[in-house]
Amino acid sequence: MISKVVAKRYAKALFVIGKEEDKLEAYQQELNGFAQILQGSPELRDALTNPVYPTDMKARLMSDLAVTLKLSPIMSNFVKLLVEKRRILFVPHIAELHQKLADEFMGVKRAVVTAAISLAEDVKQSVQKALEKVTGKKVILSTEEDPSIIGGLVVRAGDMVWDGSVRTQLWDIKEIIKRGEVS
Repeated sequence: MISKVVAKRYAKALFVIGKEEDKLEAYQQELNGFAQILQGSPELRDALTNPVYPTDMKARLMSDLAVTLKLSPIMSNFVKLLVEKRRILFVPHIAELHQKLADEFMGVKRAVVTAAISLAEDVKQSVQKALEKVTGKKVILSTEEDPSIIGGLVVRAGDMVWDGSVRTQLWDIKEIIKRGEVS
């Protein structure tokens, strides 16, 4: 619980700076990239979080990493601060919360469409347009494949879920039969 509160505080701070400098998207991309590197490298995580390593060594490592990743001065200082305050492990949560704040500010809704097979581009566009009509926001759509849904689509956009999968329909039929509601 504390980690969410802390992550939210840092995400809001970066959001405010990004909004002031009109660089919300740029900072989000840098933060996402850094989060992916951090999650993909246990050695780096250890070097930045292990109390055995001195703080000045961690600061030099972060400086070198910032140059290598071509981080902006703001993002470089941001991640250095996270290392200094021992909050670097919160980067994935900070990135997620920052994305939500930025999306809300820009009037964007992110949606995930799950289908049993890969969707054609025209189907993706149709789903995106329908979601934009329903939500009244610009929709950024991503897709997933899950053969277990058998057919149909499951669409998740924030708190909304539309489940039109064959799997769910079969489950509903099974429940009706169990209750004896079949005439």
